[in-house]
Amino acid sequence: MESLLARNRSAVLVAAVVLPLVVSGLLGLTRHHLTNAVAALVLVLIIVAFAVLADRMAGLLASVASAVGFDFFLTAPFDTFAIDKRDDIVLAILLVAVGAGVTEIAVRGRDQHASAQRRAGYLTGMMAVARTSLQPTLDPAEGTRAVADQIRLLLDCDSCDWVSGSPTADMVRVDLDGSATLDGKRYDILRNGLPSQRHAAIVVPHCLAGAGYFRITASTKVVTPSSDQIDAAVLFAGQLETKGAHPHA
Repeated sequence: MESLLARNRSAVLVAAVVLPLVVSGLLGLTRHHLTNAVAALVLVLIIVAFAVLADRMAGLLASVASAVGFDFFLTAPFDTFAIDKRDDIVLAILLVAVGAGVTEIAVRGRDQHASAQRRAGYLTGMMAVARTSLQPTLDPAEGTRAVADQIRLLLDCDSCDWVSGSPTADMVRVDLDGSATLDGKRYDILRNGLPSQRHAAIVVPHCLAGAGYFRITASTKVVTPSSDQIDAAVLFAGQLETKGAHPHA
């Protein structure tokens, strides 16, 4: 659904302007049988539909278009942008205000739902890693591959693999507390994203078989992970330390 809207966003935005105006015009034909309060509620339903099914911009456009259509077709003097009655002025203002409020609530609710789904995915990945690392006959290489695969999927990067030893100075070093540095200076992954001209390394320093790191490559695409993704990635890597995996080259 979201991908379909993204591909047709221009058409959705045009519809967010046109549909409220058309509906206002149709309501104007029956204005002698409907109160303006009822007409305003109909327009609010259209605003809610665009806010819930599309995005913030569509909801706001529908709000403004509804207010314009309400003013032009449904308030006296009709077919002008003048409004004589104080109650109609209040209704027109409320259309915009309620529309903007409903749009913001819908967008935030959708964002929270998407965030909850992402966190559920992180938890599923964590449980998969934990189950793998708890296997009594676990091959160390299998454990590191399982974690590397989860980090690659999580960050949507080109590749992720386990390397024994310490990362080189030209890598962005990410420690298990989530902090990132480059050449000893703080590196803001949330703002700058994963480096495209060098590797990033999530370091696991206290494995029983020696230290190592997950080498992350993102050279063919721009990868700007969220704080949740970074936290989940270091938690995945930390499974090797907390579960006692024995990584080696």
